[in-house]
This record gives sequence, C-alpha cells and structure tokens, in this order.
Amino acid sequence: MNNNPNASYTELAEKLGIKRRTLANRIKQLTELGLIRREGYDKTGYWVVSYNISPKDSSL
Repeated sequence: MNNNPNASYTELAEKLGIKRRTLANRIKQLTELGLIRREGYDKTGYWVVSYNISPKDSSL
C-alpha cells in the first residue's frame, strides 16, 4: 500500500497471492483498528497507512 496507494483490491490480492475476499476481510480489520484508511472516492482514492510496524513492536 505504501508503494502503490492507488492499488485495487484485485491488484493487492494478486501481489500477495491470496483471494480477493480474504484481502477485503483483512483490510476491513486493519481499517477498524485504525491502521489504514481510504482517502477519496472508491475509484480515484488511495490508501493511507496510519501506523508503521517496526520489528521492535511485537504487540501486533
């Protein structure tokens, strides 16, 4: 998402090697946790990662 904030669910799922529905569920969870958010409209918007997870942060 950081490298391509305009990526669609389909593009992200293909890159990760998971089903689109699985990706949608995981994105929903990350959104509910406040770790990511969608800015703008569905088709022209982009993803914003709100939190950087470092190797030292083992709580997540």
